[in-house]
Amino acid sequence: MVEAVTTGRWLGLRPDLARLLACGDPEREHGELSRLDAMARETGLACASLAGRLRAETAWQMCFSMFLTSLSSQEQIRVCGELAVLVAQYLNGARPAVHVGDAGVAAGSDVNIGADRGSMAGGVVQVEGGVHIAFPSATVTGRR
Repeated sequence: MVEAVTTGRWLGLRPDLARLLACGDPEREHGELSRLDAMARETGLACASLAGRLRAETAWQMCFSMFLTSLSSQEQIRVCGELAVLVAQYLNGARPAVHVGDAGVAAGSDVNIGADRGSMAGGVVQVEGGVHIAFPSATVTGRR
């Protein structure tokens, strides 16, 4: 998990991991996402040093250990197998690092959002790297 968080693969992995930890229960999935995001934030901060990275790795191991001990032995075997496949897919690049929801768009290049005739357009962007925002050259005034 530390590798996923520190290489940018986390955003794609997190919803699948939350679904796995919630055992397919959509109500529990939201709570798992929140918990995983908190751990990912702590991991990102901790990885500034080798000692911090080792502590983060231990924290993730404890998290999964506690989760697995709450399952029956059959469920443990199943979940460990699913987790191993999931992590391997993301870290080896077999699954995309980008995850979008039902109304989302993933782009590997330019995205242009525009409006005309007094309308307004917007978008929500999550970016690794940089963003350039250009403002229109014409001045828009409000009308009543």
